[in-house]
Amino acid sequence: MREGFYSARFKGEGTGDGFAILVFMNGVVVGASSNDATYEGDYKTDAETGHTVIAISVTYPPGGGPKAKRGDGAPPVAWGVDLTSIVPPDFEGKPIVGSSPFGMIEVVFKYVRGLPGAAAAEDDDEEA
Repeated sequence: MREGFYSARFKGEGTGDGFAILVFMNGVVVGASSNDATYEGDYKTDAETGHTVIAISVTYPPGGGPKAKRGDGAPPVAWGVDLTSIVPPDFEGKPIVGSSPFGMIEVVFKYVRGLPGAAAAEDDDEEA
């Protein structure tokens, strides 16, 4: 998995549609979404298979998130869920389907750009 910025478009049965920007760097992933959620976790790519395991905690603001969208009464404090997914090496632009505490969710990742510095220059050379 290339390090850098990724967009993530998601839709789900209990979550609705949304958009996030995630940064993958040195085994750590962080980000934020259009519904005020923040993301923090880690990832590891298997050198043999090329599959990447992403384990991420999603934190919603007080009164926000999928529970509020569904009318379930979101907690008045920040709350969150932990999600884990295994993505194949050719995951970019393809729907990744999984489950969440709110039902099925589909995410499509797109590589946006590399990180500033040498790693970004190497990524940009690969794209040329």
